[in-house]
Amino acid sequence: CAFSTLLPHFLCLLDLKWCGGCKVEKPRTDFHRNCRKRDGLQTCCRVCAARFSGNHYRRHKAEYKARSWDQKRRIRDLVWAVKSKPCVDCGVVLDPRLMDLDHDRGEKHFSLFEARLHGIHQVERELLLVSPRCPICHRRRTFGIPAVKSDGSIPGK
Repeated sequence: CAFSTLLPHFLCLLDLKWCGGCKVEKPRTDFHRNCRKRDGLQTCCRVCAARFSGNHYRRHKAEYKARSWDQKRRIRDLVWAVKSKPCVDCGVVLDPRLMDLDHDRGEKHFSLFEARLHGIHQVERELLLVSPRCPICHRRRTFGIPAVKSDGSIPGK
């Protein structure tokens, strides 16, 4: 054992570790890794760690749910703000629920339809890559048909 100077010799020979949670010697394979600890393992076994995590979640469930709802609301507000802008091609302003977000800059990492599954910082980065377009202009752009402004002219000509 590489850590024989750090652990009691008999525990190292038997490949055992003392669990600080249940106060029992257990095989080292029963512990999660932790590179910050001298022996490279957590102080509590996997069973005790799962029990602690479950108890902690039950005690703080309301806080976890509030934080989750707050993040979902902030993400929705960010997406809504971009969709509230006029179409970049024709300039029409529609209800944000009807506007599309077109990935026209950079590489698309995920669909903003799935924004709630990602963190706020990832969503902010993804929103930098999109432009708001009305559904008609978005379809035109997707299928290579030139966009038309509300006055009948073609943008860029």
